[in-house]
Amino acid sequence: MADAIKIKRVHELTAVLNHHRHAYYNLNAPEISDEVYDRLFDELEKLETETGFVLANSPTQTVGFAPVSELDTVEHPTPLLSLEKTKSIDELSQFIGDNEVLLSLKLDGLTVKLEYRGGKFLRASTRGNGNTGEDISHSIPAMRNVPLSVNSDDDFTISGEAIIHKPDFELLNQSLTDAGEDPYANPRNLAAGSVRCFDPAECAERSVYFYAFGALSGLENTVDPGGKAIYGPMRYKSEKLKCLADLGFDVCPFELIDHPFSTSELEVMINDLVHRAECEGLPIDGTVVTYNDCEFSKSLGKTGHHYKDGMAFKLEDDLFETTLRGIEWRTNRTGLISPTAFFDPVEIDGCNVSRASVFNVSFIKEKKLNIGCRILVCKRNTTIPHVEENMEPGTEIIAMPDVCPCCGMPTKIKHSAKNKGTATLHCDNKRCSSRMIRRLVHFASKKAADIEGLSESTLEVLFSEGWVTSITDLYSLNDYEEEFIKQAGFGKKSYEKLWNAIEASRKVSFERFIVCMDIPMIGSTASRLISKHFERDIKKFEKALEERFDFKQIDDIGPTLHQNIYDWFADPDNKILWYDMQSIMEIQAMEKPSATTTSMPVASSGSGFFSGKFMVVTGTMNYNGQRYTRNDANALVAQSGAYPENSVTNRTDYLIIAEKPGATKVNAARDRGITTLTVEEFFARR
Repeated sequence: MADAIKIKRVHELTAVLNHHRHAYYNLNAPEISDEVYDRLFDELEKLETETGFVLANSPTQTVGFAPVSELDTVEHPTPLLSLEKTKSIDELSQFIGDNEVLLSLKLDGLTVKLEYRGGKFLRASTRGNGNTGEDISHSIPAMRNVPLSVNSDDDFTISGEAIIHKPDFELLNQSLTDAGEDPYANPRNLAAGSVRCFDPAECAERSVYFYAFGALSGLENTVDPGGKAIYGPMRYKSEKLKCLADLGFDVCPFELIDHPFSTSELEVMINDLVHRAECEGLPIDGTVVTYNDCEFSKSLGKTGHHYKDGMAFKLEDDLFETTLRGIEWRTNRTGLISPTAFFDPVEIDGCNVSRASVFNVSFIKEKKLNIGCRILVCKRNTTIPHVEENMEPGTEIIAMPDVCPCCGMPTKIKHSAKNKGTATLHCDNKRCSSRMIRRLVHFASKKAADIEGLSESTLEVLFSEGWVTSITDLYSLNDYEEEFIKQAGFGKKSYEKLWNAIEASRKVSFERFIVCMDIPMIGSTASRLISKHFERDIKKFEKALEERFDFKQIDDIGPTLHQNIYDWFADPDNKILWYDMQSIMEIQAMEKPSATTTSMPVASSGSGFFSGKFMVVTGTMNYNGQRYTRNDANALVAQSGAYPENSVTNRTDYLIIAEKPGATKVNAARDRGITTLTVEEFFARR
């Protein structure tokens, strides 16, 4: 083990001497005498000669950095592909099976390939698209721990990750903040940008490290620290990683799993590894499992996207780079004007995505979004697209609209007192057609009045003709029967069907009536709790309002919902609507569930949380280690008192989103405002 100790000392001396070189040449503040520096330098030079191990940034080698004018293209004979991904611990456990595997950290940086000939560094390149990357050899001397030579006569190629440790990243950002400059977004982007800089001097300032995680070729005639040559190929990946560590490379932390284990034990192992990353300041976005046997791994082959011998267990969502083309603003029923980004299409989970949420005005300003900038987008929890980062923040940002995109009235920026002053854009015009139409859409939705056939497009026609400009106008639509029938795309049957649905909506339960009124944040769940507390009696509810009842006494009703109720009734227009609608609609003491003609399992009788509701399951349901077939899942829904269905419709009350959900059902639920549940939430409430 003599050489291993010497190699460790080479790492230490290189770091110490580089620190003192920086203090002497750049800061003009030497911390040690020239004599001490020379002694350390001589010790390092002697150890490098003895071990054959020399770091690229060693002071015995570097006299400056040579910049380049462009990055040459490098072909990868062995493609650097991605890995299949999962967020399910059960799926990861099933993938492992009875095989011996390596459980390693998934470092969050830039994948890099290093090539060595006769133990000497030859070239470095990025992964790129997997088949071709960019030559970044010029940046190697600027990195902190890449060897220029190792004690081996072998030709080998390894892969790993270029990263910036979290403490180094935080120190760098603090120095920028102190200087009045904008901080960097995250360690991943900074590491990737640093090694790809034309001038390696920029990379040298950012403490970039390399961690090896695999051998692509070679390592067949390597000398170990004891001086014994290793002949013939190594069978296991763990052997190759140990060999790389012995040669002086920093290796990505891993654990060998060579024994049977339970799912809970696998979770403990993952948590232990993640904790190690936190202690060592390593940026990660998950863990990776790969089969240890090299030949077995090779026999499994690959797809065009990933090798089949490994699986990544993701802690965060995948990010995809694209170019922002603009922001679209849309006014909702509360007057909030929501921004949506549109950008060059990217493929995420097999779907082309070209639009995503950018949250609010604060987010746009914080990320300094502007047309043409490169952005990172993802599908949060594999469902809803969001813009996550701006890779090219500039001095200008996209301008906020001065007027409402719908009614043309002046807009106003409001700052939330409850959410760290978050800025949002609003239209305060209560007669804004967009606000009114979307409020009518909400009123007609399944969870509210449930007026089948009253779509947003139909409401836009009714509103533009002036027949329906408020909720109460819906119930006088028969005054315009002749005009309606003459409208292109409509007819007598369409009118009769719609009018019958409007008439049927006059009978409504108290809990649905509350939802119809559209009190902020009072949806199906909160309205059900309120209705139950007041015994489905609207008069008892009104009396409680007069007596300033504390709604926080009701389970799961917090101070925000309590205040929203009183704020809503403080608006005279809302109070008029409340009583006008009572003269139009008949509040039922109990709600009768709609009949179902499906051949699905019949809902059990009872008064549970989901009793009488219509539910759809999308994806594969797993709970507490048990996997349920589609029929089993529907049987569980029926046992909870609900009606299981195969597709999302206007009458669907809940969509349960399990693993690998169908995008069609998720989007349909989102478009209709249907409540979604995780598998855990479903089991907790049934």
